[in-house]
Amino acid sequence: MPIEPLSALAEVDLFTGLSEGLINELGERGETTTYEPGEEIVAQGSSNADLHIVLSGEARVFINGVERAVLGERDYFGEISLIAPAPRSATIVAGDDGLTSFVLTQARFAPMLQNLEFLQGLTIALCARLRDLEFHDVTWSFKGIRPPANVARP
Repeated sequence: MPIEPLSALAEVDLFTGLSEGLINELGERGETTTYEPGEEIVAQGSSNADLHIVLSGEARVFINGVERAVLGERDYFGEISLIAPAPRSATIVAGDDGLTSFVLTQARFAPMLQNLEFLQGLTIALCARLRDLEFHDVTWSFKGIRPPANVARP
């Protein structure tokens, strides 16, 4: 049985601080979409700027043709593209049993950025995400450098 979209939206880290009313408004702006097994959802390098939340099934993540991850229920991809569109860094393909996802397009999301309460919640969530990443090895290795010896690690 697929997960309810509003429940899944409330668990996306960028939206966790939002009021129930704002979560409901986001839910009204998106739609549930079903993909066949093996169907390409997003192509690496494309300009697609949609958020997908997996409601049932799996999504396989490929970078440069190599499978890197499998996303399951409540996992999501494309959340940053809603705010700052850029070419997609991975190809996403529906798993062996297909995929049902909640899809929120950038065009349907953009009007939310006019809402001050929404912007405040989004800003707080983005700051929390940056703070969490700040001292993780992933951040340092992504930049191609090693953390200084005096930097505390979580």
